[in-house]
Amino acid sequence: MKHFKSRQLTFFKRLVFLSSLCLFVFGCYPEGGEYVEDFDVVYTNYEANFNFGTNYTYSLPIAVVDLDASSDDDREFIDPDYSDAILDGIASHLNDLGWTKVDPENADIVILAGAFDQNFIAYNPWWWDWYYPWYGPDWGWYYPPYYPGYVSGYSTGSVIIQMTVPGDVNSNNEVPVVWLGALDGLLEGGESNIISRITTNIDQAFNQPPFNN
Repeated sequence: MKHFKSRQLTFFKRLVFLSSLCLFVFGCYPEGGEYVEDFDVVYTNYEANFNFGTNYTYSLPIAVVDLDASSDDDREFIDPDYSDAILDGIASHLNDLGWTKVDPENADIVILAGAFDQNFIAYNPWWWDWYYPWYGPDWGWYYPPYYPGYVSGYSTGSVIIQMTVPGDVNSNNEVPVVWLGALDGLLEGGESNIISRITTNIDQAFNQPPFNN
């Protein structure tokens, strides 16, 4: 079985556990618990005032960042098979929405994707700075009007997806994150099973508001 590398991530904001959010706020916890996939959790949050119904252009990263192993000076990526499954799943849903994939410098929406496999970790949104190297060190991210939350849980194997709008930078040089998705599940089973569950969880993320309205 292939795993993401594990290293302590930078603490960002402890609000609530991902699993608690899904259980009590969004009700996205599947029933039962007999199989590994029964413990997968999908959490999403978004900017309610953003118009997701427009046919935007978007860009994807070349691969999914390994948030456990990456540092400010050294970016590493997860296994290509998992990375391709994540990015292909995102692209499929965005294309179905009528969005068009373009180069990052021409995109209305820039997609950020990262993953880690350690329990009870928070992630720091400043990890995404390298996606916009032309912005410089004074640029950052903000979540209007919601907080991204404390992404954590009882299980290993988490994927973080963010939609950012570089054209709407505020006066503090912060890029808005208008949608956030977190997929949390057990890294157990064979590669094909894990990839299948990644695809299923991405499908679930895009079957929740605002995309199912």
